[in-house]
Amino acid sequence: MVPNSSQQLLCWPHFRLQLAKMAITARNCLPILTILFIAFAYASSSYAAGHTCSSRDSNIQCMVCNCFFEAAGENSSGKMAVNVVVIARANNADKPGAYCKIVYAPWQFSWTRNKSTVEMNTPAYRDCQASVNTALTYFSKSTNPTHYYANKGKEAIPAPKWAKVPPLTKGPQVGNHIFYNDPTQTIIKSPAWLNNMGTTLRSWFPSVVATPGARR
Repeated sequence: MVPNSSQQLLCWPHFRLQLAKMAITARNCLPILTILFIAFAYASSSYAAGHTCSSRDSNIQCMVCNCFFEAAGENSSGKMAVNVVVIARANNADKPGAYCKIVYAPWQFSWTRNKSTVEMNTPAYRDCQASVNTALTYFSKSTNPTHYYANKGKEAIPAPKWAKVPPLTKGPQVGNHIFYNDPTQTIIKSPAWLNNMGTTLRSWFPSVVATPGARR
């Protein structure tokens, strides 16, 4: 039924009143909507910009951050070797899975001394995520290697004092780091899976065992 002109005139004031109420409501809600929009935009930009690493992160995130700052520019072997050191230290300290405590232990990894932010939307970050996943799957019971120091550039860097203290024994250079083994720790036969990691890594990681699905 189409209203006649008199009905339309009667309805028009009511319609205008409803519009006025809607306008008042929208005006009252505008500050809240503005705040929500700004908060959403800030959260989105923060995620895109990066993640500030912290000892309050999850154990996996602590390992990803450590991989990023210690070996972001290295190949898969270099990243994996750094990750295995964190796992080995946790196992040797009888704290399996407590990787944040290992990463943020005083004076162990230099990048933790400052506020450090990782760029999340980068190939290096995604590679570190994948490397940590693999390390936790295949190296969850590793007890070696336990130490390394950076040795990159044209000139060899002298070994630090701790590297000369027994029972640590020098291993190979993998990527930008020279690794050290602790022969007092349990030695377990290397898994066949290491054949895919290259001769250097395969020849010197004797204390790992293949345990697919054994992530902690």
